[in-house]
Amino acid sequence: MESQVGLSPLMVRVLVQKGFTDPDKVHRYLNPHVGDLHDPSLLPDYAAAESILLEALANKHQIYVHGDFDADGVTSTALLTRFFRVFESPVHYFVPHRLEDGHGMTPEAVQFAAKKGAKVLITCDVGIRAHESLALARSLGLRTIVTDHHEASETLPEADAVVNPKRDDSNYPFDGLCGAGVAFKLCQGLARSSLAQSYGINEQVFIQRFSSLAAIGTIADVMSLVDENRVIATLGLESIRTTKWVGLQQIRDASTANGDKQPYSLTSRSVAFGIGPRINAVGRLDSADKALELLLASKEQADDAAKWMSELEDFNTARKSLQEELTEKIIEEVAEWDPMPKVLVYGSPEMHPGIAGLVAGKLRERFNRPAFVCSFFEDGTAGCSGRSIPAFDMGTAIDDLAPLIHQGGGHRQAGGFRFATEKFEEIREFLIHYADERLKDEELIIVPVVDIELRPSDATVESVRELSRLEPTGNGNEMPRFGVRGAVLASVKFHPNGHAFLRFRLSDGREIKTNCWHRAEEWQDAEVEVAYDLIVEQLVNSYNGRESVEWKLTHYRPHQP
Repeated sequence: MESQVGLSPLMVRVLVQKGFTDPDKVHRYLNPHVGDLHDPSLLPDYAAAESILLEALANKHQIYVHGDFDADGVTSTALLTRFFRVFESPVHYFVPHRLEDGHGMTPEAVQFAAKKGAKVLITCDVGIRAHESLALARSLGLRTIVTDHHEASETLPEADAVVNPKRDDSNYPFDGLCGAGVAFKLCQGLARSSLAQSYGINEQVFIQRFSSLAAIGTIADVMSLVDENRVIATLGLESIRTTKWVGLQQIRDASTANGDKQPYSLTSRSVAFGIGPRINAVGRLDSADKALELLLASKEQADDAAKWMSELEDFNTARKSLQEELTEKIIEEVAEWDPMPKVLVYGSPEMHPGIAGLVAGKLRERFNRPAFVCSFFEDGTAGCSGRSIPAFDMGTAIDDLAPLIHQGGGHRQAGGFRFATEKFEEIREFLIHYADERLKDEELIIVPVVDIELRPSDATVESVRELSRLEPTGNGNEMPRFGVRGAVLASVKFHPNGHAFLRFRLSDGREIKTNCWHRAEEWQDAEVEVAYDLIVEQLVNSYNGRESVEWKLTHYRPHQP
Protein backbone atom coordinates (compact mmCIF):
# COMPACT_ATOMS: atom_id res chain seq x y z
CA MET A 1 0.00 0.00 0.00
CA GLU A 2 3.00 2.33 0.51
CA SER A 3 3.44 2.91 -3.23
CA GLN A 4 -0.30 3.44 -3.71
CA VAL A 5 -0.70 6.16 -1.08
CA GLY A 6 2.79 7.70 -1.13
CA LEU A 7 3.35 7.45 2.63
CA SER A 8 6.24 6.32 4.80
CA PRO A 9 6.36 2.73 6.07
CA LEU A 10 5.68 4.00 9.60
CA MET A 11 2.57 5.94 8.55
CA VAL A 12 1.25 2.96 6.60
CA ARG A 13 1.66 0.68 9.62
CA VAL A 14 -0.15 3.24 11.81
CA LEU A 15 -3.04 3.48 9.35
CA VAL A 16 -3.34 -0.30 9.06
CA GLN A 17 -3.39 -0.52 12.86
CA LYS A 18 -6.27 1.98 12.82
CA GLY A 19 -8.14 -0.23 10.34
CA PHE A 20 -7.44 1.67 7.10
CA THR A 21 -6.26 -0.70 4.38
CA ASP A 22 -8.13 0.62 1.34
CA PRO A 23 -6.29 3.48 -0.46
CA ASP A 24 -9.53 5.39 -1.10
CA LYS A 25 -10.48 5.24 2.59
CA VAL A 26 -6.95 6.27 3.54
CA HIS A 27 -7.26 9.32 1.30
CA ARG A 28 -10.62 10.31 2.80
CA TYR A 29 -9.31 9.83 6.34
CA LEU A 30 -6.20 11.94 5.75
CA ASN A 31 -8.07 14.62 3.84
CA PRO A 32 -11.34 15.42 5.67
CA HIS A 33 -13.46 17.54 3.36
CA VAL A 34 -16.67 19.55 3.58
CA GLY A 35 -18.19 17.10 1.12
CA ASP A 36 -17.90 14.40 3.78
CA LEU A 37 -20.49 16.13 5.99
CA HIS A 38 -23.78 14.28 6.12
CA ASP A 39 -27.05 15.70 4.86
CA PRO A 40 -28.65 17.59 7.80
CA SER A 41 -32.15 16.90 6.46
CA LEU A 42 -31.65 13.27 7.56
CA LEU A 43 -31.74 14.30 11.21
CA PRO A 44 -34.92 13.24 13.02
CA ASP A 45 -37.59 15.96 12.97
CA TYR A 46 -35.37 18.18 10.84
CA ALA A 47 -38.25 19.20 8.56
CA ALA A 48 -40.45 20.24 11.49
CA ALA A 49 -37.64 22.25 13.11
CA GLU A 50 -36.77 23.91 9.79
CA SER A 51 -40.38 24.94 9.18
CA ILE A 52 -40.78 26.46 12.67
CA LEU A 53 -37.49 28.34 12.56
CA LEU A 54 -37.77 29.72 9.02
CA GLU A 55 -41.25 31.02 9.82
CA ALA A 56 -40.01 32.63 13.06
CA LEU A 57 -36.95 34.15 11.36
CA ALA A 58 -38.95 35.47 8.41
CA ASN A 59 -41.48 37.14 10.73
CA LYS A 60 -38.90 38.36 13.28
CA HIS A 61 -40.50 36.40 16.11
CA GLN A 62 -38.46 36.26 19.29
CA ILE A 63 -36.51 33.03 19.77
CA TYR A 64 -35.38 31.83 23.19
CA VAL A 65 -32.20 29.69 23.14
CA HIS A 66 -31.66 27.51 26.23
CA GLY A 67 -28.21 25.93 26.57
CA ASP A 68 -26.03 24.50 29.31
CA PHE A 69 -23.10 25.73 31.39
CA ASP A 70 -20.31 23.49 30.05
CA ALA A 71 -18.21 24.13 26.94
CA ASP A 72 -20.53 22.11 24.70
CA GLY A 73 -23.61 23.92 26.03
CA VAL A 74 -21.99 27.36 25.80
CA THR A 75 -20.72 26.86 22.25
CA SER A 76 -24.12 25.44 21.21
CA THR A 77 -25.85 28.52 22.61
CA ALA A 78 -23.36 30.88 20.97
CA LEU A 79 -23.74 29.10 17.63
CA LEU A 80 -27.55 29.29 17.55
CA THR A 81 -27.62 32.85 18.85
CA ARG A 82 -25.05 34.13 16.36
CA PHE A 83 -26.78 32.36 13.48
CA PHE A 84 -30.26 33.66 14.31
CA ARG A 85 -28.84 37.17 14.62
CA VAL A 86 -27.81 36.96 10.97
CA PHE A 87 -31.53 37.20 10.19
CA GLU A 88 -31.83 40.32 12.40
CA SER A 89 -34.26 38.41 14.60
CA PRO A 90 -34.71 39.11 18.31
CA VAL A 91 -32.94 36.38 20.24
CA HIS A 92 -32.78 35.83 23.99
CA TYR A 93 -30.27 33.29 25.26
CA PHE A 94 -29.90 31.56 28.60
CA VAL A 95 -27.43 29.17 30.19
CA PRO A 96 -28.19 27.95 33.71
CA HIS A 97 -26.02 28.64 36.73
CA ARG A 98 -24.51 25.39 38.01
CA LEU A 99 -25.19 26.15 41.68
CA GLU A 100 -28.41 28.15 41.44
CA ASP A 101 -30.21 26.35 38.60
CA GLY A 102 -28.60 22.92 38.34
CA HIS A 103 -28.50 20.75 35.23
CA GLY A 104 -31.11 20.80 32.50
CA MET A 105 -34.08 23.00 31.76
CA THR A 106 -36.35 24.01 34.63
CA PRO A 107 -40.00 25.14 34.55
CA GLU A 108 -38.78 28.53 35.85
CA ALA A 109 -36.68 28.97 32.70
CA VAL A 110 -39.72 28.23 30.53
CA GLN A 111 -41.84 30.74 32.41
CA PHE A 112 -39.10 33.32 31.97
CA ALA A 113 -39.04 32.66 28.21
CA ALA A 114 -42.79 33.19 27.99
CA LYS A 115 -42.58 36.44 29.99
CA LYS A 116 -39.87 37.69 27.62
CA GLY A 117 -42.33 37.28 24.75
CA ALA A 118 -40.65 34.34 23.04
CA LYS A 119 -42.60 32.54 20.34
CA VAL A 120 -40.08 29.71 19.85
CA LEU A 121 -38.05 27.93 22.50
CA ILE A 122 -35.07 25.93 21.25
CA THR A 123 -32.75 23.91 23.48
CA CYS A 124 -29.17 22.92 22.80
CA ASP A 125 -27.20 20.23 24.65
CA VAL A 126 -30.22 19.80 26.97
CA GLY A 127 -33.90 18.99 26.77
CA ILE A 128 -34.15 15.34 25.82
CA ARG A 129 -35.44 14.48 29.31
CA ALA A 130 -37.10 17.80 30.17
CA HIS A 131 -40.63 16.37 29.93
CA GLU A 132 -42.23 18.61 32.56
CA SER A 133 -40.65 21.84 31.29
CA LEU A 134 -41.46 21.20 27.64
CA ALA A 135 -45.05 20.28 28.44
CA LEU A 136 -45.31 23.58 30.32
CA ALA A 137 -43.84 25.44 27.34
CA ARG A 138 -46.45 24.00 25.02
CA SER A 139 -49.23 24.91 27.44
CA LEU A 140 -47.93 28.49 27.42
CA GLY A 141 -48.16 28.63 23.64
CA LEU A 142 -44.47 28.33 22.76
CA ARG A 143 -43.30 26.32 19.75
CA THR A 144 -40.62 24.01 21.06
CA ILE A 145 -37.54 22.47 19.44
CA VAL A 146 -35.14 20.19 21.26
CA THR A 147 -31.61 19.81 19.91
CA ASP A 148 -29.64 17.41 22.06
CA HIS A 149 -27.22 14.49 21.87
CA HIS A 150 -27.82 12.75 25.18
CA GLU A 151 -29.61 9.43 25.46
CA ALA A 152 -33.38 9.70 25.43
CA SER A 153 -35.68 8.05 27.93
CA GLU A 154 -38.26 5.57 26.70
CA THR A 155 -40.66 8.40 25.87
CA LEU A 156 -39.63 11.47 23.92
CA PRO A 157 -40.49 14.85 25.44
CA GLU A 158 -43.60 16.72 24.31
CA ALA A 159 -42.03 19.07 21.74
CA ASP A 160 -42.78 20.13 18.19
CA ALA A 161 -39.41 18.77 17.05
CA VAL A 162 -36.85 16.57 18.79
CA VAL A 163 -33.62 16.75 16.80
CA ASN A 164 -31.33 14.11 18.26
CA PRO A 165 -29.35 11.53 16.23
CA LYS A 166 -29.49 9.14 19.20
CA ARG A 167 -33.24 8.65 18.83
CA ASP A 168 -34.16 5.01 18.31
CA ASP A 169 -35.95 5.90 15.08
CA SER A 170 -33.13 8.06 13.70
CA ASN A 171 -31.92 7.45 10.13
CA TYR A 172 -29.00 9.85 10.47
CA PRO A 173 -25.73 8.10 9.45
CA PHE A 174 -23.79 9.13 12.57
CA ASP A 175 -24.98 9.29 16.17
CA GLY A 176 -21.78 10.60 17.78
CA LEU A 177 -22.40 14.34 17.46
CA CYS A 178 -22.13 16.58 20.52
CA GLY A 179 -24.70 19.24 21.38
CA ALA A 180 -22.87 21.89 19.37
CA GLY A 181 -22.59 19.40 16.53
CA VAL A 182 -26.36 18.87 16.42
CA ALA A 183 -26.96 22.64 16.51
CA PHE A 184 -24.37 23.09 13.76
CA LYS A 185 -26.06 20.51 11.52
CA LEU A 186 -29.51 22.05 12.02
CA CYS A 187 -28.22 25.50 11.06
CA GLN A 188 -26.23 24.07 8.15
CA GLY A 189 -29.55 22.95 6.69
CA LEU A 190 -31.17 26.34 7.36
CA ALA A 191 -28.23 28.06 5.62
CA ARG A 192 -29.34 26.39 2.37
CA SER A 193 -32.64 28.28 2.40
CA SER A 194 -33.49 31.21 0.15
CA LEU A 195 -34.19 33.21 3.31
CA ALA A 196 -30.60 32.73 4.45
CA GLN A 197 -29.27 33.72 1.06
CA SER A 198 -31.32 36.92 1.15
CA TYR A 199 -29.33 37.85 4.28
CA GLY A 200 -25.99 37.14 2.60
CA ILE A 201 -25.27 33.72 4.03
CA ASN A 202 -25.16 30.34 2.36
CA GLU A 203 -24.04 26.87 3.33
CA GLN A 204 -20.39 27.44 2.45
CA VAL A 205 -20.14 30.72 4.35
CA PHE A 206 -21.95 29.21 7.31
CA ILE A 207 -19.53 26.28 7.53
CA GLN A 208 -16.50 28.56 7.23
CA ARG A 209 -17.66 30.75 10.11
CA PHE A 210 -19.59 28.48 12.45
CA SER A 211 -17.64 25.21 12.32
CA SER A 212 -15.31 26.87 14.87
CA LEU A 213 -17.91 26.67 17.64
CA ALA A 214 -18.96 23.15 16.67
CA ALA A 215 -15.34 22.00 16.79
CA ILE A 216 -14.80 23.45 20.27
CA GLY A 217 -17.90 21.69 21.57
CA THR A 218 -16.91 18.43 19.89
CA ILE A 219 -13.36 18.34 21.24
CA ALA A 220 -14.12 19.81 24.68
CA ASP A 221 -16.95 17.33 25.23
CA VAL A 222 -14.48 14.51 24.43
CA MET A 223 -16.52 13.16 21.55
CA SER A 224 -15.00 10.45 19.38
CA LEU A 225 -13.08 12.17 16.55
CA VAL A 226 -14.23 9.82 13.83
CA ASP A 227 -16.66 10.08 10.91
CA GLU A 228 -18.42 13.46 10.84
CA ASN A 229 -16.78 14.65 14.05
CA ARG A 230 -13.37 14.39 12.39
CA VAL A 231 -14.62 16.58 9.54
CA ILE A 232 -16.19 19.14 11.89
CA ALA A 233 -13.02 19.30 13.99
CA THR A 234 -10.81 19.74 10.92
CA LEU A 235 -12.96 22.47 9.39
CA GLY A 236 -13.46 24.10 12.77
CA LEU A 237 -9.76 24.32 13.61
CA GLU A 238 -9.17 26.16 10.34
CA SER A 239 -12.12 28.42 11.14
CA ILE A 240 -10.64 29.23 14.57
CA ARG A 241 -7.29 30.09 12.96
CA THR A 242 -8.89 32.61 10.58
CA THR A 243 -11.85 33.84 12.63
CA LYS A 244 -12.77 37.53 12.71
CA TRP A 245 -14.80 37.10 15.91
CA VAL A 246 -12.92 39.06 18.56
CA GLY A 247 -13.87 36.87 21.52
CA LEU A 248 -12.82 33.70 19.75
CA GLN A 249 -9.55 35.38 18.78
CA GLN A 250 -8.95 36.25 22.44
CA ILE A 251 -9.47 32.74 23.78
CA ARG A 252 -7.56 31.19 20.86
CA ASP A 253 -4.54 33.40 21.49
CA ALA A 254 -4.64 32.79 25.25
CA SER A 255 -4.73 29.03 24.65
CA THR A 256 -1.76 28.98 22.27
CA ALA A 257 0.39 31.54 24.11
CA ASN A 258 4.00 30.55 24.77
CA GLY A 259 5.30 33.42 26.86
CA ASP A 260 7.56 35.67 24.81
CA LYS A 261 8.19 32.92 22.28
CA GLN A 262 6.31 32.13 19.09
CA PRO A 263 2.79 30.85 19.94
CA TYR A 264 2.12 27.14 19.80
CA SER A 265 0.32 25.80 16.74
CA LEU A 266 -3.45 25.54 17.08
CA THR A 267 -4.38 21.85 17.26
CA SER A 268 -7.07 19.70 18.80
CA ARG A 269 -4.88 19.62 21.91
CA SER A 270 -5.08 23.45 22.09
CA VAL A 271 -8.86 23.13 22.25
CA ALA A 272 -8.90 20.17 24.66
CA PHE A 273 -6.42 21.66 27.15
CA GLY A 274 -6.70 25.38 26.43
CA ILE A 275 -9.96 26.67 25.00
CA GLY A 276 -12.31 24.09 26.53
CA PRO A 277 -11.03 24.36 30.12
CA ARG A 278 -11.19 28.16 30.00
CA ILE A 279 -14.85 28.06 28.95
CA ASN A 280 -15.63 25.34 31.47
CA ALA A 281 -13.84 27.02 34.38
CA VAL A 282 -16.20 29.99 34.66
CA GLY A 283 -19.24 27.70 34.49
CA ARG A 284 -17.75 25.54 37.23
CA LEU A 285 -17.13 28.37 39.70
CA ASP A 286 -19.58 31.09 38.66
CA SER A 287 -21.96 31.95 35.81
CA ALA A 288 -21.12 30.67 32.32
CA ASP A 289 -22.63 33.91 30.97
CA LYS A 290 -19.13 35.45 30.95
CA ALA A 291 -17.84 32.79 28.55
CA LEU A 292 -20.95 33.10 26.40
CA GLU A 293 -20.64 36.87 26.18
CA LEU A 294 -17.03 36.45 25.09
CA LEU A 295 -18.01 34.13 22.23
CA LEU A 296 -20.81 36.49 21.19
CA ALA A 297 -18.72 39.69 21.33
CA SER A 298 -18.96 41.93 18.28
CA LYS A 299 -15.99 43.80 16.81
CA GLU A 300 -17.24 46.94 18.57
CA GLN A 301 -16.85 45.08 21.88
CA ALA A 302 -13.12 44.39 21.62
CA ASP A 303 -12.39 46.11 24.93
CA ASP A 304 -15.19 44.18 26.65
CA ALA A 305 -13.90 40.96 25.14
CA ALA A 306 -10.44 41.61 26.59
CA LYS A 307 -12.04 42.16 30.03
CA TRP A 308 -14.11 38.97 29.79
CA MET A 309 -11.04 37.02 28.68
CA SER A 310 -9.14 38.30 31.70
CA GLU A 311 -11.96 37.10 33.95
CA LEU A 312 -11.90 33.68 32.31
CA GLU A 313 -8.15 33.46 32.95
CA ASP A 314 -8.71 34.31 36.63
CA PHE A 315 -11.41 31.66 36.96
CA ASN A 316 -9.25 29.07 35.23
CA THR A 317 -6.36 29.80 37.58
CA ALA A 318 -8.67 29.50 40.60
CA ARG A 319 -10.11 26.28 39.19
CA LYS A 320 -6.65 24.73 38.83
CA SER A 321 -5.67 25.67 42.37
CA LEU A 322 -8.87 24.34 43.93
CA GLN A 323 -8.75 21.17 41.83
CA GLU A 324 -5.15 20.40 42.84
CA GLU A 325 -5.87 21.02 46.52
CA LEU A 326 -8.97 18.84 46.66
CA THR A 327 -7.55 16.10 44.43
CA GLU A 328 -4.40 15.68 46.51
CA LYS A 329 -6.40 15.54 49.75
CA ILE A 330 -8.95 13.02 48.47
CA ILE A 331 -6.43 10.73 46.77
CA GLU A 332 -4.56 10.48 50.09
CA GLU A 333 -7.82 9.53 51.85
CA VAL A 334 -8.96 7.03 49.24
CA ALA A 335 -5.55 5.36 49.11
CA GLU A 336 -6.09 4.35 52.75
CA TRP A 337 -9.36 2.53 52.03
CA ASP A 338 -8.95 -1.16 52.78
CA PRO A 339 -10.31 -3.05 51.03
CA MET A 340 -10.47 -0.83 47.94
CA PRO A 341 -13.99 -1.16 46.44
CA LYS A 342 -14.47 -1.62 42.70
CA VAL A 343 -16.24 1.75 42.52
CA LEU A 344 -15.17 4.85 44.44
CA VAL A 345 -17.95 6.94 46.02
CA TYR A 346 -16.76 9.98 47.96
CA GLY A 347 -18.79 12.77 49.53
CA SER A 348 -18.00 15.91 51.52
CA PRO A 349 -19.44 19.35 52.33
CA GLU A 350 -16.02 20.75 51.37
CA MET A 351 -16.29 19.52 47.78
CA HIS A 352 -17.07 22.33 45.34
CA PRO A 353 -19.72 21.02 42.91
CA GLY A 354 -17.97 22.69 39.99
CA ILE A 355 -14.81 20.68 40.66
CA ALA A 356 -16.38 17.33 41.59
CA GLY A 357 -16.29 15.93 38.04
CA LEU A 358 -12.64 16.87 37.60
CA VAL A 359 -11.71 15.24 40.91
CA ALA A 360 -13.66 12.15 39.90
CA GLY A 361 -11.64 12.03 36.70
CA LYS A 362 -8.38 12.18 38.66
CA LEU A 363 -9.56 9.39 40.98
CA ARG A 364 -10.42 7.27 37.96
CA GLU A 365 -6.95 7.88 36.48
CA ARG A 366 -5.15 7.14 39.74
CA PHE A 367 -7.03 3.99 40.78
CA ASN A 368 -8.53 2.82 37.45
CA ARG A 369 -12.00 2.56 38.95
CA PRO A 370 -15.31 4.31 38.28
CA ALA A 371 -15.48 7.31 40.63
CA PHE A 372 -18.41 9.31 41.98
CA VAL A 373 -17.63 12.52 43.88
CA CYS A 374 -20.45 14.21 45.80
CA SER A 375 -20.94 17.70 47.21
CA PHE A 376 -23.16 18.11 50.29
CA PHE A 377 -25.16 21.36 50.45
CA GLU A 378 -26.53 23.24 53.45
CA ASP A 379 -30.15 22.62 52.41
CA GLY A 380 -29.80 18.86 52.88
CA THR A 381 -29.38 18.04 49.21
CA ALA A 382 -26.29 16.86 47.39
CA GLY A 383 -24.90 16.80 43.87
CA CYS A 384 -22.70 14.10 42.40
CA SER A 385 -20.47 13.90 39.33
CA GLY A 386 -18.93 10.70 38.04
CA ARG A 387 -16.29 9.50 35.60
CA SER A 388 -15.98 5.92 34.47
CA ILE A 389 -13.70 3.30 32.91
CA PRO A 390 -14.60 1.51 29.65
CA ALA A 391 -15.90 -1.61 31.40
CA PHE A 392 -18.52 0.26 33.47
CA ASP A 393 -21.54 1.99 31.91
CA MET A 394 -22.07 4.99 34.17
CA GLY A 395 -25.21 6.23 32.42
CA THR A 396 -26.96 2.91 32.97
CA ALA A 397 -25.82 2.82 36.59
CA ILE A 398 -27.34 6.25 37.22
CA ASP A 399 -30.58 5.20 35.52
CA ASP A 400 -30.72 2.22 37.88
CA LEU A 401 -30.25 4.60 40.83
CA ALA A 402 -33.55 6.33 40.02
CA PRO A 403 -35.44 5.22 43.18
CA LEU A 404 -32.75 6.77 45.40
CA ILE A 405 -32.13 10.10 43.65
CA HIS A 406 -34.04 13.22 42.64
CA GLN A 407 -32.78 13.42 39.08
CA GLY A 408 -29.77 12.40 37.05
CA GLY A 409 -28.39 11.07 33.81
CA GLY A 410 -25.30 10.57 31.73
CA HIS A 411 -23.60 8.35 29.22
CA ARG A 412 -21.17 5.46 29.35
CA GLN A 413 -18.14 7.42 30.53
CA ALA A 414 -19.62 10.21 32.67
CA GLY A 415 -22.74 11.36 34.44
CA GLY A 416 -24.22 13.10 37.44
CA PHE A 417 -27.21 13.20 39.75
CA ARG A 418 -28.81 15.05 42.68
CA PHE A 419 -30.11 13.42 45.85
CA ALA A 420 -30.95 13.95 49.52
CA THR A 421 -27.74 13.94 51.55
CA GLU A 422 -29.25 11.48 54.01
CA LYS A 423 -29.32 8.92 51.18
CA PHE A 424 -25.55 9.05 50.63
CA GLU A 425 -24.61 5.84 52.46
CA GLU A 426 -27.48 3.93 50.86
CA ILE A 427 -26.40 5.16 47.41
CA ARG A 428 -22.79 4.29 48.15
CA GLU A 429 -23.68 0.76 49.21
CA PHE A 430 -25.91 0.33 46.15
CA LEU A 431 -23.12 1.38 43.76
CA ILE A 432 -20.50 -0.81 45.46
CA HIS A 433 -22.79 -3.83 45.20
CA TYR A 434 -23.72 -2.85 41.63
CA ALA A 435 -20.04 -2.68 40.59
CA ASP A 436 -19.18 -5.94 42.38
CA GLU A 437 -21.72 -7.73 40.22
CA ARG A 438 -20.56 -6.19 36.94
CA LEU A 439 -16.81 -5.56 37.12
CA LYS A 440 -14.18 -8.30 36.97
CA ASP A 441 -10.91 -7.89 38.87
CA GLU A 442 -8.90 -7.97 35.65
CA GLU A 443 -10.90 -5.03 34.30
CA LEU A 444 -9.42 -2.85 37.08
CA ILE A 445 -5.83 -3.59 36.12
CA ILE A 446 -4.11 -1.00 33.95
CA VAL A 447 -2.49 -2.78 31.02
CA PRO A 448 -0.22 -0.54 28.94
CA VAL A 449 -1.10 -0.76 25.27
CA VAL A 450 1.35 -0.61 22.38
CA ASP A 451 -0.08 0.27 18.98
CA ILE A 452 3.08 0.02 16.88
CA GLU A 453 6.51 -1.45 17.62
CA LEU A 454 9.19 0.99 16.49
CA ARG A 455 12.11 0.13 14.29
CA PRO A 456 15.19 2.40 14.42
CA SER A 457 14.37 3.54 10.88
CA ASP A 458 11.01 4.86 12.12
CA ALA A 459 12.57 7.46 14.42
CA THR A 460 13.26 10.07 11.76
CA VAL A 461 12.09 13.68 11.61
CA GLU A 462 10.35 13.05 8.28
CA SER A 463 8.42 10.01 9.52
CA VAL A 464 7.40 11.63 12.80
CA ARG A 465 6.36 14.90 11.15
CA GLU A 466 4.14 12.90 8.79
CA LEU A 467 2.18 11.67 11.82
CA SER A 468 0.71 15.17 12.12
CA ARG A 469 -1.56 14.18 9.25
CA LEU A 470 -3.48 12.10 11.79
CA GLU A 471 -4.74 15.37 13.29
CA PRO A 472 -7.19 16.22 14.68
CA THR A 473 -6.42 13.60 17.31
CA GLY A 474 -8.16 12.83 20.55
CA ASN A 475 -10.79 10.42 21.82
CA GLY A 476 -11.36 7.69 19.23
CA ASN A 477 -8.43 8.88 17.11
CA GLU A 478 -5.47 8.91 19.46
CA MET A 479 -1.89 9.44 18.44
CA PRO A 480 -0.26 6.00 18.36
CA ARG A 481 1.65 4.63 21.32
CA PHE A 482 4.98 3.23 20.17
CA GLY A 483 6.83 0.32 21.73
CA VAL A 484 10.62 0.23 21.77
CA ARG A 485 12.42 -2.99 22.70
CA GLY A 486 15.87 -3.11 24.23
CA ALA A 487 16.67 0.61 24.23
CA VAL A 488 19.81 1.19 26.29
CA LEU A 489 19.84 4.01 28.84
CA ALA A 490 22.81 6.20 27.86
CA SER A 491 22.43 9.14 30.28
CA VAL A 492 20.14 10.71 32.90
CA LYS A 493 19.74 14.38 33.82
CA PHE A 494 17.36 15.93 36.34
CA HIS A 495 15.40 19.19 36.41
CA PRO A 496 14.59 21.03 39.69
CA ASN A 497 10.87 20.78 38.86
CA GLY A 498 10.96 16.99 39.19
CA HIS A 499 11.49 16.01 35.57
CA ALA A 500 13.96 13.44 34.28
CA PHE A 501 15.62 13.91 30.89
CA LEU A 502 16.92 10.61 29.57
CA ARG A 503 18.80 9.54 26.48
CA PHE A 504 18.22 6.06 25.07
CA ARG A 505 20.48 4.42 22.49
CA LEU A 506 18.95 2.41 19.67
CA SER A 507 20.41 -0.64 17.99
CA ASP A 508 21.78 1.51 15.15
CA GLY A 509 23.77 3.61 17.64
CA ARG A 510 21.59 6.73 17.56
CA GLU A 511 20.49 8.33 20.82
CA ILE A 512 17.00 9.78 21.35
CA LYS A 513 16.31 12.41 24.00
CA THR A 514 13.42 11.18 26.15
CA ASN A 515 11.34 13.30 28.52
CA CYS A 516 9.93 11.78 31.69
CA TRP A 517 7.80 14.54 33.17
CA HIS A 518 7.24 14.79 36.96
CA ARG A 519 8.81 11.35 37.56
CA ALA A 520 12.42 12.15 38.37
CA GLU A 521 12.31 10.08 41.56
CA GLU A 522 11.80 6.91 39.52
CA TRP A 523 15.18 7.39 37.83
CA GLN A 524 17.31 8.58 40.78
CA ASP A 525 19.12 5.25 41.09
CA ALA A 526 19.01 4.20 37.45
CA GLU A 527 22.16 2.66 36.01
CA VAL A 528 23.32 3.59 32.55
CA GLU A 529 24.03 0.95 29.90
CA VAL A 530 20.98 -1.02 31.07
CA ALA A 531 18.37 -2.02 28.47
CA TYR A 532 14.67 -1.15 28.81
CA ASP A 533 11.42 -1.77 26.94
CA LEU A 534 9.57 1.53 26.50
CA ILE A 535 6.21 2.92 25.47
CA VAL A 536 6.66 6.40 24.02
CA GLU A 537 5.03 9.17 22.04
CA GLN A 538 7.13 10.52 19.17
CA LEU A 539 7.61 14.27 18.70
CA VAL A 540 9.70 16.61 16.56
CA ASN A 541 11.69 19.14 18.59
CA SER A 542 12.93 22.37 17.01
CA TYR A 543 15.80 24.23 18.64
CA ASN A 544 18.03 26.91 17.12
CA GLY A 545 16.86 25.97 13.67
CA ARG A 546 17.66 22.28 14.10
CA GLU A 547 15.06 19.54 14.28
CA SER A 548 15.34 16.20 16.02
CA VAL A 549 13.13 13.35 17.15
CA GLU A 550 12.17 13.37 20.83
CA TRP A 551 10.24 10.86 22.87
CA LYS A 552 7.80 11.36 25.71
CA LEU A 553 8.02 8.34 27.99
CA THR A 554 4.72 6.91 29.28
CA HIS A 555 5.67 3.39 30.48
CA TYR A 556 8.81 1.32 30.85
CA ARG A 557 10.18 -1.94 32.22
CA PRO A 558 13.54 -3.74 32.29
CA HIS A 559 14.15 -5.33 28.90
CA GLN A 560 12.53 -8.72 28.45
CA PRO A 561 14.01 -10.50 25.42
